[in-house]
Amino acid sequence: MSKPVILIFVQTGRPACDEFMKRFSPLADPQFARGTVAIQVGDLANNQRAVAMADRHKVKYTPTAIGLRGNTVVSRLEGAAPDADIQKLLDALI
Repeated sequence: MSKPVILIFVQTGRPACDEFMKRFSPLADPQFARGTVAIQVGDLANNQRAVAMADRHKVKYTPTAIGLRGNTVVSRLEGAAPDADIQKLLDALI
């Protein structure tokens, strides 16, 4: 069984995205360090592959974080979610 993945879609220079990542990283780092979750960040301002993946997942806002187990969406956050919601996304995957 593959490990869960969190896809994060951001845009460089967007204050909400910068602020989200500053808060997301400390909450997710323990899970990432233990190898219980993989994290992929796609910058929609600079990466066409990220844009294509965002289109597949119907991302309308940045930041957006999507928790996947296999091909199944387990959790999704849109916008600069509070820390408690970020933690719920992480908890849903472990």
